[in-house]
Amino acid sequence: MLNMTREQFARFVEKARSGSDVLGHDTVPSDSGPTLVVPLAARLLSDQLTPVLAYRRLVAPDDRLEPSFLFESVEGGERQGRHSILGATPVLRVVASGNQLTIHDRRHDGPPETRHADDPLAAIREITAGFRPLHPAPPDALASLPDSILGGWVGYAAYDAARYAEPEKLAPDSAPPDDRHLPEVQFGLYDGVVVFDHVDKVVHIVRLALVPPELVDPGEAYDHAREQ
Repeated sequence: MLNMTREQFARFVEKARSGSDVLGHDTVPSDSGPTLVVPLAARLLSDQLTPVLAYRRLVAPDDRLEPSFLFESVEGGERQGRHSILGATPVLRVVASGNQLTIHDRRHDGPPETRHADDPLAAIREITAGFRPLHPAPPDALASLPDSILGGWVGYAAYDAARYAEPEKLAPDSAPPDDRHLPEVQFGLYDGVVVFDHVDKVVHIVRLALVPPELVDPGEAYDHAREQ
């Protein structure tokens, strides 16, 4: 069972669109046109499942070079923390080498988009600038979500990414020869994650439902996220 029914989801979205205060979040006027991001989650017992085993099931052998992650939390440098978080197959992947920015969009067929970007990190921020994350909780939802990241951008910016912030002092064309052939910036936009809660011994399977302003029936976003 998901943390929200279709009817609860639709009411929650309509409340946000109307500008009502949704569980302490800033109001979202309907004329601002944001894409609302609402997490849906199912909860399972984790008795027979470990984060490593789940990661191996998410990432097929042929996809081991594709973006994915497994984060482990540690307390005091020795003890395992409460959450393990893993994700695979980002909906968007952004790669920057020098001032060349390449965007891989899994939602659309066709080749990746490549363009010039003086600051690839700013370009990444612009992609999701119109997103407004919401966090449903009881009584608007049937169950609470894990207190952890639920998706979004995951990746890295190498040391040389500092050149984008200080182009006059550290121009990209003055960089030493690239003997590693690795991009300076690579981030994936993950619209789904798996969260292990080692205290409650449960697994949360989370999918982010994206509700664009032009979508008349929010239930369609719910149905799509549930299918995923």
